[in-house]
Amino acid sequence: MLMGLLLCAAVPFRRRVPSLALAIGLTGAAGHLILLTQPTLSLIVVPILVYSIARWGERRLGRTTFGFALLGSLLGPVRWAMLRRSRRRSDQRRLSLGAAESQHH
Repeated sequence: MLMGLLLCAAVPFRRRVPSLALAIGLTGAAGHLILLTQPTLSLIVVPILVYSIARWGERRLGRTTFGFALLGSLLGPVRWAMLRRSRRRSDQRRLSLGAAESQHH
């Protein structure tokens, strides 16, 4: 929830101080990627930030923002899919261990 709030906290700065909006949003998005195990609705803020920073900031800042967003759009789904797959495997191991133990008793 904190990462979502941090992402949303960047929105008020997107027009007047785009570089600050990028710093806040990037911190929230990176925390979201690293700390959370699945995407949340707060990620809807990312395209809003990307557009606004590209529109109101310098060209270089807009391109940098787009690059970070593109990277996050690739890393996020990959990471969350890997977490989901590893969770499924550990659940299967627990089930098979439980079945093996019940056969021995």
